[in-house]
Amino acid sequence: RTVGQGVKNDLLKVTNLTKTKYLPSVLPLYVGMRVLLYAKNSVRYGLMNGCECVVEKIFFSQLEDVSLHEGRPNPVQLQYMPSAVLLRADDADWQLPPEALPRLPNAVDRRGLFLLRHEGAYCRHEHAMLQTLARGRVKEKTISLRYRRFQLPIVPASVRTVYAAQGE
Repeated sequence: RTVGQGVKNDLLKVTNLTKTKYLPSVLPLYVGMRVLLYAKNSVRYGLMNGCECVVEKIFFSQLEDVSLHEGRPNPVQLQYMPSAVLLRADDADWQLPPEALPRLPNAVDRRGLFLLRHEGAYCRHEHAMLQTLARGRVKEKTISLRYRRFQLPIVPASVRTVYAAQGE
């Protein structure tokens, strides 16, 4: 079912972490940034919730005009979500096969490198609407929307919940 632009704008403003599957609505991202995985990617390699990694490369969406961002010292806001991020797991002693990674120069140390793509999570949002009835009466009606939100399943490493900090 299609929804109006007002409802879409309301959904984009949702910042309550319990409503966004605990992923932030805004994600600062730069090469060299330390991030925490917020998904179970591979238990075999230790790539689980809370694994600390470093951003090695950002792969922009094909729709993004990358020339606008090249050589700019100040932060920029992307129009489209990056298609993937190349991450390096801290203290990893494993190495993925070359076909599991993007083309890299031979001199690059491949230990702990893996490609992370965005994931979708289903969320629910309650939206209040005003409905005009006969004789000018107004009634408030609440509709429940279920939508799929796409996000890179990472958070800045400087962000920790109390529970995670106690675990460390």
